[in-house]
Parts: sequence; C-alpha cells; structure tokens
Amino acid sequence: MQTIIVLGFILETMHFLQDILLEDHLLPGNTSVTKLGNEECKHEGEGALEKFLFNLERKDWVLEKDFPEEGITIKSVYDEEIKDYFLYTMATFDFENDWLAQDMLEHSLEATAEWSSVCKEYTVVQRWPADRCALVHQVLEKRWLGLSLMRDIVYFRYGHVEGDRRTNVMFSTDWQGLEPTKMVRGTINKGSGLMLHPNPDNRTTRTLMHWVSSSDMKIPLLPKGILVRLYTMTCRQYILDLRHYTESRWRMHLDARRG
Repeated sequence: MQTIIVLGFILETMHFLQDILLEDHLLPGNTSVTKLGNEECKHEGEGALEKFLFNLERKDWVLEKDFPEEGITIKSVYDEEIKDYFLYTMATFDFENDWLAQDMLEHSLEATAEWSSVCKEYTVVQRWPADRCALVHQVLEKRWLGLSLMRDIVYFRYGHVEGDRRTNVMFSTDWQGLEPTKMVRGTINKGSGLMLHPNPDNRTTRTLMHWVSSSDMKIPLLPKGILVRLYTMTCRQYILDLRHYTESRWRMHLDARRG
C-alpha cells in the first residue's frame, strides 16, 4: 500500500509538470479542429470497432493483476501502432445481460460523474441515434494531497450489436467549439471500448465485461512500467465503483417490477 501511495504521488507530480510544460501550447487557436459529420463519425467508428475486436483476440496480453475473489483480471500490452499501452480488464457482473447492457450503455455511462470519483463532468454534446453514435466531452479531476489536476477528453462513442453482444467503442476526435484550452487534453486511442455478453456458464444471471482502455501515458521522467501499474489499480477501482452503482440501479429495477 505504501508503494502504491508513493507511486501515485510521483504520477500526480509528473502530471503537474506536464500541465506546466504544455500550458503555452494549448491556447485556443493553436489546434486545427475538424468538424465530423454523421457519415464520417460512422466511418471512423467502424475502423475503431475493427481495432477493438482485434485487441480482444490478440495473444500478446501480459497479466498485470488478477483478483479472483472480485472476478476481475487486468492485462496490458504495448501497441506498436499507437506507441503506447492498452489495458484489458475482464470482469463479471451478477446481472442479466440484456438489462445490464441497456442500463449501462443507455444510462450508467452517461451518469459516470455520479458514481466515479475521478469524473467531474460527462456531457453528450451530440447524438446520431440511427448510427448509435454520440459525441462526448468528459472532464476528469484527480486530487492528491490537496493538489487538483484536471484533464478533459473529447471523443466519439460508437455502438454495435451482434447477437447477444453489445459493444461501444471510444476514440478521441477534434470538434469545433471544444478546442483544447489550458487544461491538458487527454487521448483515447482507437482500439478502446467495452463489450458485454452473457457468461457462458450462467447466461441468465451473469454478464461478462471486456473493457479495453487507453490513456495518455506519455509523461516525462516516469517509466511506463510504473504508469501501467498505477492505471491497473485505477481500472480495478472503476469496476468496483460501477458495480456498486449498478447494484442500486438493479434494486430500483426490481422494485419497479414489483409495482
């Protein structure tokens, strides 16, 4: 635990230095902003989905941490295309798949600021329902020893349904009116996303989540191995927070069914 605390302090210090180093380069007008239309969003989403499915099938994942008592396993891989790491989190949820998929993809993701300690704002800027596509602006805030560090991300969410599998992929984009400011702009690389499907061993009451995440790990002076370890613990906490929130949503669902 002391090691994690020390590593966390180092990480936040490096983020703080990054804020200072990048401040002059993130002023409005310095970034070319391209406004993507509906068809462009769909096209980019299909490419991101292909990369996500490739990530699920790749064989070079390295085990970072296994929490068998919690039903959580986290792996990592260095991707040569993005020159950075992906993290792959597999977790079980004790809820029926159709309900969980609908509730999570239509509500819980957009309510992230209600249950995630690091999410300050989650705003759906624009939707294209016919293509299951949405533009999202998210603000993240980390607090460490009284130091507040802010990040924002602008990205597309692109949905896909195949049989009993529900998938949402995420990938960063530029958007007119949401240009970077002095706040450091985070990145979600193509290949990130989540998939929900019934657990083959218990299809009626248990769901499996496959979550591939990426983050801007290019922080000067801090080895990537340490960053991967820290983000691994962040992924675990995200799952625990999401489960807790989903449990309350499930109880509300059962109460509504009883009338």
